[in-house]
Amino acid sequence: MAWGSDWLQPITDRLRARFPELDDDALAEADRICRAAMRAGHAMVHDLAVQNGREAQFDEFHALMHAAWPWADAPNLRHLFSQGMYYAWKDGMLPW
Repeated sequence: MAWGSDWLQPITDRLRARFPELDDDALAEADRICRAAMRAGHAMVHDLAVQNGREAQFDEFHALMHAAWPWADAPNLRHLFSQGMYYAWKDGMLPW
Protein backbone atom coordinates (compact mmCIF):
# COMPACT_ATOMS: atom_id res chain seq x y z
CA MET A 1 0.00 0.00 0.00
CA ALA A 2 3.02 2.25 0.09
CA TRP A 3 3.01 5.37 -2.04
CA GLY A 4 6.02 6.46 -4.04
CA SER A 5 8.47 4.08 -5.63
CA ASP A 6 7.02 1.04 -3.81
CA TRP A 7 3.44 1.68 -5.03
CA LEU A 8 2.00 -1.63 -6.33
CA GLN A 9 5.44 -3.20 -6.39
CA PRO A 10 5.89 -6.77 -5.16
CA ILE A 11 6.61 -7.00 -1.45
CA THR A 12 8.84 -10.05 -1.81
CA ASP A 13 12.17 -8.20 -1.53
CA ARG A 14 11.00 -6.25 1.53
CA LEU A 15 9.71 -9.44 3.13
CA ARG A 16 12.92 -11.31 2.29
CA ALA A 17 14.94 -8.63 4.08
CA ARG A 18 12.73 -8.92 7.15
CA PHE A 19 12.17 -12.70 7.07
CA PRO A 20 15.22 -14.28 5.41
CA GLU A 21 14.05 -17.77 6.39
CA LEU A 22 11.13 -17.63 3.90
CA ASP A 23 11.67 -19.35 0.57
CA ASP A 24 10.61 -17.95 -2.81
CA ASP A 25 7.30 -19.83 -2.81
CA ALA A 26 6.34 -18.51 0.63
CA LEU A 27 7.29 -14.96 -0.37
CA ALA A 28 5.24 -15.18 -3.57
CA GLU A 29 2.26 -16.53 -1.64
CA ALA A 30 2.52 -13.72 0.92
CA ASP A 31 2.60 -11.17 -1.92
CA ARG A 32 -0.47 -12.79 -3.54
CA ILE A 33 -2.42 -12.82 -0.27
CA CYS A 34 -1.54 -9.21 0.57
CA ARG A 35 -2.57 -8.02 -2.88
CA ALA A 36 -5.86 -9.90 -2.58
CA ALA A 37 -6.52 -8.28 0.81
CA MET A 38 -5.72 -4.84 -0.60
CA ARG A 39 -8.09 -5.33 -3.56
CA ALA A 40 -10.80 -6.62 -1.22
CA GLY A 41 -10.31 -3.64 1.08
CA HIS A 42 -10.57 -1.14 -1.75
CA ALA A 43 -13.74 -2.88 -2.95
CA MET A 44 -15.23 -2.76 0.57
CA VAL A 45 -14.47 0.93 0.92
CA HIS A 46 -16.00 1.52 -2.52
CA ASP A 47 -19.19 -0.26 -1.41
CA LEU A 48 -19.31 1.65 1.87
CA ALA A 49 -18.77 4.95 0.04
CA VAL A 50 -21.58 4.16 -2.41
CA GLN A 51 -23.90 3.28 0.50
CA ASN A 52 -22.89 6.01 2.95
CA GLY A 53 -20.94 8.68 1.08
CA ARG A 54 -18.58 10.63 3.31
CA GLU A 55 -20.33 9.09 6.30
CA ALA A 56 -18.62 5.74 5.62
CA GLN A 57 -17.08 4.65 8.89
CA PHE A 58 -13.74 3.03 9.57
CA ASP A 59 -15.23 0.90 12.35
CA GLU A 60 -17.61 -0.82 9.92
CA PHE A 61 -14.79 -1.30 7.41
CA HIS A 62 -12.51 -2.67 10.16
CA ALA A 63 -15.13 -5.23 11.24
CA LEU A 64 -15.69 -6.42 7.66
CA MET A 65 -12.00 -6.67 6.86
CA HIS A 66 -11.14 -8.30 10.17
CA ALA A 67 -13.74 -11.00 9.51
CA ALA A 68 -12.16 -11.80 6.14
CA TRP A 69 -8.49 -11.02 6.89
CA PRO A 70 -7.99 -11.41 10.67
CA TRP A 71 -4.21 -10.96 10.41
CA ALA A 72 -4.54 -7.38 9.08
CA ASP A 73 -3.76 -4.94 11.89
CA ALA A 74 -5.60 -1.71 12.64
CA PRO A 75 -2.87 0.68 11.39
CA ASN A 76 -2.74 -1.06 8.00
CA LEU A 77 -6.54 -1.19 7.81
CA ARG A 78 -6.75 2.51 8.64
CA HIS A 79 -4.29 3.23 5.83
CA LEU A 80 -6.25 1.00 3.45
CA PHE A 81 -9.51 2.74 4.40
CA SER A 82 -7.96 6.14 3.83
CA GLN A 83 -6.61 5.04 0.45
CA GLY A 84 -9.97 3.62 -0.55
CA MET A 85 -11.79 6.81 0.45
CA TYR A 86 -9.28 8.81 -1.59
CA TYR A 87 -10.04 6.65 -4.63
CA ALA A 88 -13.78 6.97 -4.01
CA TRP A 89 -13.40 10.75 -3.99
CA LYS A 90 -11.07 10.71 -7.01
CA ASP A 91 -13.52 8.51 -8.95
CA GLY A 92 -16.37 10.94 -8.22
CA MET A 93 -18.30 8.83 -5.73
CA LEU A 94 -17.85 11.39 -2.95
CA PRO A 95 -18.58 15.10 -3.13
CA TRP A 96 -15.91 17.65 -2.32
